[in-house]
Amino acid sequence: MNFRLVAFLPFFLLVIGSCISCNNSAKEKRYVPQIVDDKRVADSAQIEFEEMVIDFGSVRRTESPSFFVEFTFTNVGKSPLVIYKADVTCSCISAEFPKQAFTSGQKGKIIVKVDTEGQEGFFSKSLIVKSNASNSYVLLRVNGTIK
Repeated sequence: MNFRLVAFLPFFLLVIGSCISCNNSAKEKRYVPQIVDDKRVADSAQIEFEEMVIDFGSVRRTESPSFFVEFTFTNVGKSPLVIYKADVTCSCISAEFPKQAFTSGQKGKIIVKVDTEGQEGFFSKSLIVKSNASNSYVLLRVNGTIK
């Protein structure tokens, strides 16, 4: 009888362990709705760009080792807007952003420098702007062709 118990025990533990692990993974995947405070969102800063994608057309590498594009934005929210950072996806572009706060309705610009050295053909790079706005992360794109 002890032999049957010893032989059955690992199988029993395996079944119980599987049930417990399945139960835990179901808990991890469960969707929990977020409660959004509409008043807080309505009173916050909100950044709005005139263009999300700038297509600079064709540029000859021999004519210009670098050039600049500007993304113009407006604070369409009620609170002051502060840009924390502008991350780029490639070392061939860099971004300068204003460090001051923008009141409601105030406009500003993010200037992106594109280095053409070592680049050829279709060009598409991204810029991620992080701010205190209710839409805190904004993805911008620079497209074109370098000849």
